Amino acid sequence: MPIKIAYATTSGIRLPLWIAEEAKLYEKYKLDAKLINIPSGNTAIRALVSGEVDIVSDSGSASIVAIDTDGGGEKSARLVARVFHGGEQAIALGKKNKALVQKVIGKQMKVTDRKRLDVIYDASLGRMPSKPYPREEAVALELESVAFTDPLFKNKKVSEFMDGSIIAELDRKGFFAKLQ
Repeated sequence: MPIKIAYATTSGIRLPLWIAEEAKLYEKYKLDAKLINIPSGNTAIRALVSGEVDIVSDSGSASIVAIDTDGGGEKSARLVARVFHGGEQAIALGKKNKALVQKVIGKQMKVTDRKRLDVIYDASLGRMPSKPYPREEAVALELESVAFTDPLFKNKKVSEFMDGSIIAELDRKGFFAKLQ
């Protein structure tokens, strides 16, 4: 059964998703990932809440949002960890293989100009952190944006949507160090 991963913008922030797909990194981590572009972050969050997608890749902090569908959280946590494995390995691969990234940018963003390819590469992948811990201010901005159009999120706290434990566990196990 495919894991449906939604993203809201077609921009350089999505490179880890696209590189992981192109390099078959999701398959390496036993994921049948299907990337779905939903042109609005708010709509993507609603699709997640309704169960239409399993994960939303959020632009605010390169974070991933998933809903606990198994009650205990373990299945969701393992799934998100595998998605992070693929995405983080994609970042490391992209930083080492600029030609691959430029091919992916061309394919996904329909860019052919060499200067523009370099700008997108440098402005996105070149600035991505090696350890993607969620940033509270970025999550707060995304939550505020969603709450603007969906009153259900108006009085929610950032802490309800932010969990760095999966990244911390990957870090503790040396996953990020191995990618360097």
